[in-house]
Amino acid sequence: MAEHLAATRTRIAELRWREAALRALDGGSDPERLRRLRLPARIQHLPTATADFARAWERVLPASVPRRLAAAILDQAVPEPPGAPTPATVLAYAELHALVAEPQFLAYWAAPHVRDKASLYAALLDASEGAAPAVAAGRAPHDCAALRAFTAACARARGTDDTPGFRARMAAEFRGTVPLFRRYRQHVRTVTAATGPSPGTPHCWLVEALIAEHGPRP
Repeated sequence: MAEHLAATRTRIAELRWREAALRALDGGSDPERLRRLRLPARIQHLPTATADFARAWERVLPASVPRRLAAAILDQAVPEPPGAPTPATVLAYAELHALVAEPQFLAYWAAPHVRDKASLYAALLDASEGAAPAVAAGRAPHDCAALRAFTAACARARGTDDTPGFRARMAAEFRGTVPLFRRYRQHVRTVTAATGPSPGTPHCWLVEALIAEHGPRP
């Protein structure tokens, strides 16, 4: 009976997601409908899609990152899909799957140019914790101790000094990545129905602060 009950609940959840996905296709222009039609195909079978999503992130994270640290990153990056989704939830969850497949997004997190990836990830998490109060207060990205810790960690990981020139190069490098960060965090908020900043927002805030402070001026 327990097995049948679990299977029934899983089936009900799948049908709720399928219903929300079909409702999401209703409305909008023809190009938008075509785009939406491709997105839910990624999450047609919810349990499998959820497992595939987690595995995609596990493949991105370097093998040298300790398990505890990797788990902390996955907790931020891989939201649990709700049991009673809305059409917006389904689209946002599908968009997350699409973003994880973006080469530019994957390359950022894989950090192929870094040798000691475990130390880098630990330092980035510490810097994000330092930026969390400013994010919670709604302050715009700006120069602060957390940003300096962030750039120092990036410079150390690349075997160079944290100079103004290095920060300018990093800012130019991240300009194409930060829009992906923004989209990812917004979709996480939609999936989790979060009212405040999502757990990964401070990292995005730090990248935006780097660009704002050290990127090219208009």
